[in-house]
Amino acid sequence: MSRGSLRLRIFAGAAISIALALFLTGLALVQLFENQVRARVVTELENDLLQLVGMVEIGPDGAVAVSRPLADPRFEEPYGGRYWRIDFAAPGQTATREPLRSRSLWDSDLDPKKPVGPEGEKLIVASREFSVDIKGVALPIWLTVAAHDEEVQRPLDQLRDQLILSLLLIGTVLTIGAWIQVAVGLSPLLALRRQLAEVRSGVSQRLTGNFPTEVEPLVSELNDV
Repeated sequence: MSRGSLRLRIFAGAAISIALALFLTGLALVQLFENQVRARVVTELENDLLQLVGMVEIGPDGAVAVSRPLADPRFEEPYGGRYWRIDFAAPGQTATREPLRSRSLWDSDLDPKKPVGPEGEKLIVASREFSVDIKGVALPIWLTVAAHDEEVQRPLDQLRDQLILSLLLIGTVLTIGAWIQVAVGLSPLLALRRQLAEVRSGVSQRLTGNFPTEVEPLVSELNDV
């Protein structure tokens, strides 16, 4: 098939259109899925914040403590992927007390200003500020909870792998369909070519047969010639 082939040109245009459409569809699906997963993780962190607020207790001596572990066991496992920290000042301000940390941080720390985990991993962070009254003095409390970004990336990577295979399969089927469509669509031109050869060799005097509407004017002009 030569580079000037009409069949090749039409098929190449169809193949490029299919590939571009599937590529853009894949990007849109991945972005939509990532937004949904990230929103779910943020919602879970917001719920963890509410739990943590409800578990903050003030002792008779004014000491602040967390009464019991959070429902998610990952906050209790060393480097479990979920972390919390309680500061007694907003990030960047001087704290009046030492911060409280979840057991999952183990011997590391969580900087509310830099969402990086104890092992250098990227984190998704949610925070909340409130204050409590201790003997007539308002004590600001800044709560931070964080989740490993892998909670988003792991399902996202799995989706990408499955999506690539699915789109490749769909693209192959559509490309084969496009080739068949091109072959069927150009078949009247092949028939026209055969009849012209018969006219030139003297076997026939005119072009006959049922041709598509788009080809009929050409057949009529050739017969007039």
